[in-house]
Amino acid sequence: MPTKYYAYNVNVQTTCDDLSPQDGDHDMIDTAPGSATSHNSNVSGLTSYTLLRCYKDDVSGDTPLTGSQTYNISVDVTVLTKCDIRFRIAAVDTTGCARTYSGYQEYLVATGTGIKTFSLTLNFGAGDEHLELQMEGRQESGAHGTREVTISVDDNDTWVEAPWPVAGTTSKPRAILHG
Repeated sequence: MPTKYYAYNVNVQTTCDDLSPQDGDHDMIDTAPGSATSHNSNVSGLTSYTLLRCYKDDVSGDTPLTGSQTYNISVDVTVLTKCDIRFRIAAVDTTGCARTYSGYQEYLVATGTGIKTFSLTLNFGAGDEHLELQMEGRQESGAHGTREVTISVDDNDTWVEAPWPVAGTTSKPRAILHG
């Protein structure tokens, strides 16, 4: 059974944070939090895609699968006003904070709000310790007024599903006793 990592509203794991100031860096956790919090990002003045939010977790103890794998992602977009957004995931080697990225999944303002589900392919290396979800945004060309995106975190609708089992759930061979 795959492991889900849920976007979370705190930033305890600060190793290899991407954003400065660290307003947009957050953690992911492998248990569903169950209550929702909104993360709002203003994209006014951003004419090209700019990193707005990162969510990451140290997955090294979860025995991640290495190599090219498919990851399922769900993001609850609650506000999408006069802007476009895109998402990607990254494998992070914390020794030098090098990142290996997936491709992007883009949602233009016309797609509206709601729970967006998609899959991305990522090549997770043997030296990678963190799994990261990134959100980028840009304002719509010629847009005026409020230009923002809000996603729901700390809930069951924003997550990355990794293709490896939850730590400690793999079954071990058992002895078969014959009588």
